[in-house]
Amino acid sequence: MSMKLSRGYTFWFVSERVENKDNYVSQLKKIGSFSDVDDFWKYYQHMARPDKLPEGTTFYCFTEGVMPMWEDAANVGGGRFQMRVKIKYSNRFWEDLLLGLIGNQCEFNSYINGISLQAKDPQHIVIQIWVKDRNKNESIDTGIKNFIMSIYQLNEDSSIEYRDFAKQKK
Repeated sequence: MSMKLSRGYTFWFVSERVENKDNYVSQLKKIGSFSDVDDFWKYYQHMARPDKLPEGTTFYCFTEGVMPMWEDAANVGGGRFQMRVKIKYSNRFWEDLLLGLIGNQCEFNSYINGISLQAKDPQHIVIQIWVKDRNKNESIDTGIKNFIMSIYQLNEDSSIEYRDFAKQKK
């Protein structure tokens, strides 16, 4: 019997960088959904690792029912924490973040809608944690940043930036 997760998730991907919403929606592909550990591994073991992704490819792991789009109702009022990671560390960083997310390792997991990974260029990937509206609550933001730093064993000087989805609409 497989261990049930606290909530269901869906893997998504986009195979190339897309500039407008209509093209993005048509390019967004659902890989599959899972709600237990065995099903997670069934999908994950067949997915390309970050260091092997073509430039522009983006993978997502989102709470079931939430689309990886800032226009989705669950993302409105939220934003994303992001950091650039050297490609040589990308496989471990991505896997550790995925396991931390589905394993409910963050105290503020209920505010996290999903995570994404984009092959930005041959030397870097961008990892993002998408969050719902936290009403500008600094303790939640600090908790999520601490979660990221603990997974990656980073110090407080590490560059984790926050981008508000409302500012992207302008």
